[in-house]
Amino acid sequence: MSELNEKDQKIFDQITAKIDTQVQALVSKEIDNDTFTAKMNGLFVDAMSKFELKSEHMKKVTDTVEAKLKEYDLSANTSFLDIQQKVEALGERQPQMSIHRSVYDELVAVKDDLDGLIKGIKSTVNININAANVTRSSVTGNDNAELIPGLGQLATRVLPMRSLCRTIPMNQMDDNGYVRWLDWDEDTVVRAAAVVAEGGTFPESTAAWKQESLQLKKIGDSIPVTEEVLEDLQSFAAELEIFLGTNVQIVEDYQLLNGTGTGSNIKGLLASITEFAYASYAGTVQDCSIYDLIVTIVSDIAKTGGNKYLPDFCLIPTALATGMTLKKDLNNNYIRPPFMVQNAQGKMVIVNVAIVEQNGFTDSNQMVIGDSNYMRLYYKAGIVLSRDTVASQFTADMITIKARMRELFVIRGADAGGFRKVSSVSDAIASITETQG
Repeated sequence: MSELNEKDQKIFDQITAKIDTQVQALVSKEIDNDTFTAKMNGLFVDAMSKFELKSEHMKKVTDTVEAKLKEYDLSANTSFLDIQQKVEALGERQPQMSIHRSVYDELVAVKDDLDGLIKGIKSTVNININAANVTRSSVTGNDNAELIPGLGQLATRVLPMRSLCRTIPMNQMDDNGYVRWLDWDEDTVVRAAAVVAEGGTFPESTAAWKQESLQLKKIGDSIPVTEEVLEDLQSFAAELEIFLGTNVQIVEDYQLLNGTGTGSNIKGLLASITEFAYASYAGTVQDCSIYDLIVTIVSDIAKTGGNKYLPDFCLIPTALATGMTLKKDLNNNYIRPPFMVQNAQGKMVIVNVAIVEQNGFTDSNQMVIGDSNYMRLYYKAGIVLSRDTVASQFTADMITIKARMRELFVIRGADAGGFRKVSSVSDAIASITETQG
């Protein structure tokens, strides 16, 4: 028999010590036959797993069991004799229930089969140790498992606002955190052009501008962790940074849509545009649907700004978008208007307006339609991740991971005409629907 290497010899010595301990416990009646059988069964399976079924290793284990059992006279085990006498009294022809049969005889009997299994000659080997089945519970302390790589991240809603904007980095060192621009003062602008008779006086228009400005706003998040996490669990630390970055992006998307512009809030899309005056279209569309409402709003934008604006998106909650997809007639046929198509991504497009699902609205009955070419997002450095100690963290071996961003959203006053918001889609549809007489 080949000698065991140092690693396997160490394992074998541990198993041998455990076998000796259990045999002595049986002889001294510290444990009964059933307990001994279960423990030996576990040791055998444990040996199989640790030695990876190498034949020379397993033969050495079975030989050790045999040698240890022969060192003791188990006929003195009264509990064993009592069991044997009861079985014989019943006249049942059972295998001899000595501890030799329970462990040694069964292991020795299948040594050749085990060799065949290892060499690929046999496909299965049956082992019966005192009718005690080998189950997963027979192996204690085994945490082997198939490890799924990565940690995964929590789900969030789709965040479409940034992708709709023209993003512009601010590179000036002395910009004071502001973006400024000149805008038309619409309250004083007069377009006075008219036909003029020969010798007549030309009309006089009025043009005026005003300076507008917006300040960068800050979004941030942080989480304290121990130095040990950063040193010993680097994958977890990386996931925490992704977690913080995502948290910042969720707030960013909400602010770009709903921010009021007051205090530390970004002035977002809804605060920068006007409401669709659906009352002026009251009773103009027969059986008005949400498809018809979108077309009506696009027409309203084109009516006063069609030479400049080409609306290309409709922000709408998923609940309303689903209603559009599932709309049916009285015979349960799906209704798709002829002016609706699907783009390459499978999204609905209505008169060149792509339906973009946005679940960041504070009310699921809202909608925005506009021309994304006039939405600008100014930012500095994007999401910045940093680590530092806070307060008493230095002596506690703690550190804080921080994520931050600074940005502002702009739709200039001269460009606001390319957008309409609808605070109540259901009210707008009801108003536009033509009353049937």
